[in-house]
Amino acid sequence: MHTFVHRLIFCAKITDCENIVQVFDNSIKKNITQHITGLLLVYSDFVIHLIESSEDDGFRLCHEVLINNSGIMTDIKCLYIQNDANKRFFKKWYFRRMNDDALKNEELERLESSFENICSIYEVIILNLFKLYIELWNKWKLENYVSIDR
Repeated sequence: MHTFVHRLIFCAKITDCENIVQVFDNSIKKNITQHITGLLLVYSDFVIHLIESSEDDGFRLCHEVLINNSGIMTDIKCLYIQNDANKRFFKKWYFRRMNDDALKNEELERLESSFENICSIYEVIILNLFKLYIELWNKWKLENYVSIDR
């Protein structure tokens, strides 16, 4: 029987940049019955997180983080859900602390929270995540090609 991967991408404001990685890492190791993979991008005041898992484990992880660390994330927005992915993008769970310098822009701070602005930001995030997945996939193929050659 083929099981599909559940993929969830969300963004949220965070109140504790230093501990957010540890919170997710501990929750993944502690309560999850199956393999969770994905990528957590941590900025100084928000995160973008891709979670790949069974549907139950993905929701259990989110519930665990939100219940046991209720103040660590606010303004959570689900960007994308896919229930029928055939393959995973990642072999394990990764995180990366990102440089905020490109985001500290007066023009960005003046943007009002309108539907059009949110839609355009969403589109940029999805396109950039897609580019990242392609880069990671090409890197993985290159590494596997080199190891097969040896």
